[in-house]
Amino acid sequence: MLIQEEKMRADAVFIRGGFSNWLKATEKFREHEKSAFHLDAVSKVAALNSTPISALLSEVVAKEQNTARVVLEEAFKTARYLVRQGLPHRGHDHRDGHFWQLMHDRTEPPEARQWMLRRDNWLSDNIQNEIIEQLAHAVQRKLVQEASTSHYFGLTADSTTDISSSEQFSCHLHFVDTDMYLQLKMLGGLTKDQTFLTVQDLARFMSALHPQTRGLFSEVERLVHLCLCLPVSTACSERSFSALRRLKTWLRSTVSQRRLTHMALLHIHKNVLDGLNLHEIIGEFIGQTPERKSTFGVKN
Repeated sequence: MLIQEEKMRADAVFIRGGFSNWLKATEKFREHEKSAFHLDAVSKVAALNSTPISALLSEVVAKEQNTARVVLEEAFKTARYLVRQGLPHRGHDHRDGHFWQLMHDRTEPPEARQWMLRRDNWLSDNIQNEIIEQLAHAVQRKLVQEASTSHYFGLTADSTTDISSSEQFSCHLHFVDTDMYLQLKMLGGLTKDQTFLTVQDLARFMSALHPQTRGLFSEVERLVHLCLCLPVSTACSERSFSALRRLKTWLRSTVSQRRLTHMALLHIHKNVLDGLNLHEIIGEFIGQTPERKSTFGVKN
């Protein structure tokens, strides 16, 4: 105990008074390097130069988010390719289909593929449907933006029976662009019952409005009148039915109506699909829930 106290006093004198006996410099320096004062000082200097724990955690989270975003971007590209070519996404189970196989083969680097295998819930059937829906809505916005430049437009509709004996109703928008070319754009497809209920509900809503309030929706009222009175026996919708026959075969007769409509829209308007900004659409997809923001990160 006395020896330890004497050693500590000697170290303290060395620190406060400095070193003057240079004949024993090497020996004294070696002894000082083993002292508690020196070791404590070295650890404090190392702590000042090291990265804070919060910064290290932020760096790890950012790296994980970047890896997850690589997988998500590849998922959007894969879904875009499949709907463009009219190919099925799914197989007999979750990992048996074109979508999963393309993701497994094309996802790089290795840490992104490992993340995909570990978090494959982000490639589930529901996520695939949401990705297709996001792409379809983006295409619809492009079509509406293009049609808004024309002062006159028309709607045509036609129906046919698909492989599952459901009557498919296809609606097309006709307008003249700024170069005086007639444009025919498919807006979507529904089953007969769903379309009738939609138009009927809209007509009931308009008729229930106060006359002065109805005046605010004059253009919508005209559109309802057009939808209810327009003859639907036309041949211009055959293009969409050809696409439906390619998409909804007997092997895929159970595809949902919502998914089929989005896939048909994307398959028909390939040129619009190819011009979409995937980064903006991915940002919209991520911004829908807090969980997606924390998983994939938000980029300004």
